[in-house]
Amino acid sequence: PQTLNAQGIVQGHQHITIQQLTSTQAAPDAQVFAFFKGLNDQALDGRTLAVNVPAGTFKTDGLYRICSMSGGDGHAPTIMPVAQRGAQDDCIRINVQNAAQ
Repeated sequence: PQTLNAQGIVQGHQHITIQQLTSTQAAPDAQVFAFFKGLNDQALDGRTLAVNVPAGTFKTDGLYRICSMSGGDGHAPTIMPVAQRGAQDDCIRINVQNAAQ
């Protein structure tokens, strides 16, 4: 079950995942990823989490997405209090060139 601290903040952690997007017509396979990391270290300033992506992660040129995933302590997706709100997870897309160099 999801738990909250005294301030009402979800107790849990975030993950970062990187996937190559090989199709513009279909979602990527959730079990295939170039990088996955749980952000388990303490936030740098009490608010900001960071992760280093190792050299060689991007093996081929192309479009990739980098996504954050929030989860409770039990790894389930977070349950948010209302439907009309900004998203708790996010993705960006990047175009990798010269990956093999």
